[in-house]
Amino acid sequence: MKYQITSDNIEISESMKDLAQEKFSKVEKRLTKSENENALVRIVLNKSSADDEFEVKIELSFLGKVYFASEKDFQMETALIKAVEQVERMRKKDDVSSTENWEKKRALKRRNIDRYEKDNTEDIYTDDDYEDID
Repeated sequence: MKYQITSDNIEISESMKDLAQEKFSKVEKRLTKSENENALVRIVLNKSSADDEFEVKIELSFLGKVYFASEKDFQMETALIKAVEQVERMRKKDDVSSTENWEKKRALKRRNIDRYEKDNTEDIYTDDDYEDID
């Protein structure tokens, strides 16, 4: 994975680059080997002068897919975390394996519900059961 970490109006230190890579490693783990080899991540860290906020923009592109997120916050790390979470949600939504797992879980739940309903049909009370209550 190639990283391009820049800013338009502040100087980017090595610790800021490390922080950005560390936070984005969460998304990097979700990528397959071929996606990881072809991926390019652009992270832009800016400071907004009017609002005294930091703005973080992330663009992840690989194999023809592009994910983009933009967040603002008074702390750069918080804005970075929010933007990374946005990209992670987008990636998870497109992840085929998570969809397949979801479908398997749904089928298993339905099977268990059907089995439960089948087992409990024998437990239905008749009117004779309620005569003793009066």
